[in-house]
Amino acid sequence: MGSTYMVKIFDPPESLPNDWQLTIDRELRAITDQMSTYIESSEISKFNANTSLEWFPVSQSFARVVTRALEISELSGGAFDVTVAPLVKAWSFGPGKKRNVPPSDAEIAELSAAIGFQKIEARLEPPALRKSEPNVTIELNAIAPGFGADRIVEILGSMGARNLFVEVGGEIRVTGDKAGVPWTVGIQKPDEEGEVVAVAYPLRDRSLATSGDYRSFFEYEGRRYSHTIDPRSGRPVTHNLASVTVLADDCMTADAMATAMSVLGDREGLA
Repeated sequence: MGSTYMVKIFDPPESLPNDWQLTIDRELRAITDQMSTYIESSEISKFNANTSLEWFPVSQSFARVVTRALEISELSGGAFDVTVAPLVKAWSFGPGKKRNVPPSDAEIAELSAAIGFQKIEARLEPPALRKSEPNVTIELNAIAPGFGADRIVEILGSMGARNLFVEVGGEIRVTGDKAGVPWTVGIQKPDEEGEVVAVAYPLRDRSLATSGDYRSFFEYEGRRYSHTIDPRSGRPVTHNLASVTVLADDCMTADAMATAMSVLGDREGLA
């Protein structure tokens, strides 16, 4: 997923297989092969290149993630939208060469024609996705890491591990504790260095994800432009929310909701 992961197991069961880490590696590799836009042969790259308006068969995991993404898009009124990547790129964020100059209104309008979660459908049986606009594309960077953490917990739980700390790309899910002491998650102070822990948060059987715009931005003609793009306007957010941390039962939801609330800001987000 272009990032790192960490797994801690407290009091591992005797039945834990010796190759448990290889099993986790295989699962994360499989998710990457399904959902990474950096891999041309991935399911998501093939779906994005496909211009048909017919159902496109995908893996169960891929359909599951997109289904949840669309639910959170609906819940947030479009603040979370997996089709927003072309606008993110136009604003000099994401992969590729960065020009650090705001796009024109005409460019934003042209790109926005292929933006919108309503242009995507997902089904679980049989797993498939469908476009209603041939040029729409999706990117799952704001939800797939959380799903990866959930899958690791599911897999290790099936092996009998009950006390887990799992982190994938900064998104965290924990189960159980350490002999009655809760796991602790550090929430960083929202500044450019990101090296100071503002809160040490105790966590049991929950997921936690943080999103913010305090490290990725550019300035042009004296104005600061955030990397957090509001899909509804096609432009960077203008509110003053620097960081948001979300607690949820599953990490996929925490991951996506943190992004949604970064777009919504403190008032709309809390509502």
